[in-house]
Amino acid sequence: MITLALELSSRHGSAALLSGRELLQEETWNEKDVRGQHVFKVLPAMLRKASLAMETIDVFAVGRGPGSYSGMRVAITAAQAFALPGQKTVFTVSSGEALAQEVAEAEKASRVAVVGDARRGTVWFGVFENTGQGLSQIKPWTVCTPENLPAELSADTLIASPDLHKLSSILKELKLRHLEEDRFPKARFVGQLAVRKLELGLPSEALVPIYTQPAVAAK
Repeated sequence: MITLALELSSRHGSAALLSGRELLQEETWNEKDVRGQHVFKVLPAMLRKASLAMETIDVFAVGRGPGSYSGMRVAITAAQAFALPGQKTVFTVSSGEALAQEVAEAEKASRVAVVGDARRGTVWFGVFENTGQGLSQIKPWTVCTPENLPAELSADTLIASPDLHKLSSILKELKLRHLEEDRFPKARFVGQLAVRKLELGLPSEALVPIYTQPAVAAK
């Protein structure tokens, strides 16, 4: 199964081609420099390097956030457009879950929280626990003030954030365990997560971005 994965939920965008769970090609870039359109420039070269055509792709995997609403909309819309001619599968997963999976494996962490800047003096977060058969989300995506995070997280929780440059001083003040640099969701892990869920017969998440501000949250 050939998968094209797109991840545009943070300021570091990426695209990846996979055969099964094996990475064939991957490109990353700074979304702040290209404003959401760079994915369309890198895909032709990626396909050539992998000796593939768009018609040979079986699944289009997309990270649906939380994160940049405009980036997530571009990724989901692009995947749906690419999939339409051949009626191929579009499969969305949480970008945060893909990041938590990467961090849990790399850091040997049993519990990972992905935390981001929700603006308006708030943060969004979700918590994942390693069950021995993969990660399970034990706390859904939620918005709270930073001061309430300690009450939401157990002492063994490791925090990863694409917005650490904004949140580092707060997390240190609250004495919360966290990685010391920004960590961004990557397309390869979005694709691998989608493939694993497909193999297990699990459904795609909704084909809409995860937007964490309650007043306009997608239901």
